[in-house]
Amino acid sequence: MTSVSGNSGDIRTTIFYFNDLHANISGAKRLKSASDEFDAVIQKQPDSDCFKFCAGDSYIGRNKSNFIGRFLNSLNLDGMVLGNHEMDMGTKQLSGFMDGNKFKVFTSNIDYKKDCNLKDDIEAERLVKSAVIEKNGHKYGIVGATAADMLDTISVDSKEDCQDVEFMRFEASQKAIQAEVNKLKEQGINKIILISHLGIERDQKLAKETEGIDIIVGGHSHTTLDGVVQGQNYFSSKSGEPVLIVQAGQNGEKFGLLDVVFSKDGILKEISNKINPLKNYQKSLLVDYIEDISSPKKENLAVLTSALKLKTDEFEEHPLSCFVADAMKEKTGAQIAFHNKGCQKIPLKEGMITNRDIQTALPYINSVSMYKMSEKDVIDAINATLHEKNDSHKISNMQVAGMTYTIDKDGNLKDVYVIDGDKKIKLDEKNPSNDKFFTVAYGAFFAGGPGVLKMLNAPEKRIKKFDWFDQDVTIELIKKRAVDGKIDIKTDGRIKIER
Repeated sequence: MTSVSGNSGDIRTTIFYFNDLHANISGAKRLKSASDEFDAVIQKQPDSDCFKFCAGDSYIGRNKSNFIGRFLNSLNLDGMVLGNHEMDMGTKQLSGFMDGNKFKVFTSNIDYKKDCNLKDDIEAERLVKSAVIEKNGHKYGIVGATAADMLDTISVDSKEDCQDVEFMRFEASQKAIQAEVNKLKEQGINKIILISHLGIERDQKLAKETEGIDIIVGGHSHTTLDGVVQGQNYFSSKSGEPVLIVQAGQNGEKFGLLDVVFSKDGILKEISNKINPLKNYQKSLLVDYIEDISSPKKENLAVLTSALKLKTDEFEEHPLSCFVADAMKEKTGAQIAFHNKGCQKIPLKEGMITNRDIQTALPYINSVSMYKMSEKDVIDAINATLHEKNDSHKISNMQVAGMTYTIDKDGNLKDVYVIDGDKKIKLDEKNPSNDKFFTVAYGAFFAGGPGVLKMLNAPEKRIKKFDWFDQDVTIELIKKRAVDGKIDIKTDGRIKIER
């Protein structure tokens, strides 16, 4: 990008951005090093207004540790938006974590009830709809927008712990965002940045159907938007002004650097947008320390004899996810257990694994319940994950314990059996019964009925809710199944795929 003349009235703005870290500790350590480099190099440039933004989902699950809060404070952020995973913990725990924030948290599309747990944060302006931030005498308006599909993405436990707020769907969110932008424009602010956790499709719609927004720093859909592409991340607003959308993938794998020039009237003139991989950055020693003081005492569990990779195929059997299902089935005494293989967030290498490794690899902390479900419920749940149409936040095929099934060449379900000791009970996947029942265990995320799994949101079918978490029993089963201090967690053919 060309330099900006001090006499032109043009204003240069540089933004360091990331999104959907998902409590990935390794990614956080490298992200801190990239942030430090930004401070040392870019922030020292006298002709640029510099910002750092997080577009949500840095927290994840219901972990009582505030590692992420301490980490985010170390970055000297200008602001972040609430993502759906920030709401995993519920408003009371979220408020406790926000007490220590050194940055503002933005969201314009949540309504707060009278005695909301977040009241103190709102009054202290730690949690705001919008704000004006001044850099080098230049004023910028910052607005936030959280996930419009919040109720489809958080667990049943999280919904219970967020009853003091109301989440807006997209149409209402769009109106709320425009209202905040209008307030900023009335104050004479002509450079406006939206930090969004709406996802790329909704961000694109906003860019075209609103006016006054110049830049959308996005998240939620885990999209990588490198460069500037007309019709993908560069649009004309309702009033004909340019709008740019940026987003940098997920899981601490990348970060973005955006360099723009605004005219004196707040119109984008020049743009350079680059996505940067984090794999070549060293891990920050400071974040090592933050991890150590934020984590439970380290306990060696067993030597893992085969690496546990992340999911690579939409319709694969996933060893760690099936192992978690085994742990839930064994602990509850249910006939069947369901689990979501997307819950594993980092691979595990061969060698000694600790409780911290499992807590990092499986950061979602779900309570577990057992349900009385019909044969039709079971078949419908598995089928729903095979034929899910939504490409964003896909569940992928259901991982199971206590049963086996086959996916044929057309992606359809066949040969479904429940394993009862030495017996195999054949299920009728073509015409499943409403009068044949099984006990099924699954976690609070599935119990919230995410995406296509509405049939699992069935409190009337719940037999018992247990007072432990899926992460706990996974650690327990590793120790129980280890032989001579070693364990091999691998596929066993419970899910077969006909290629």
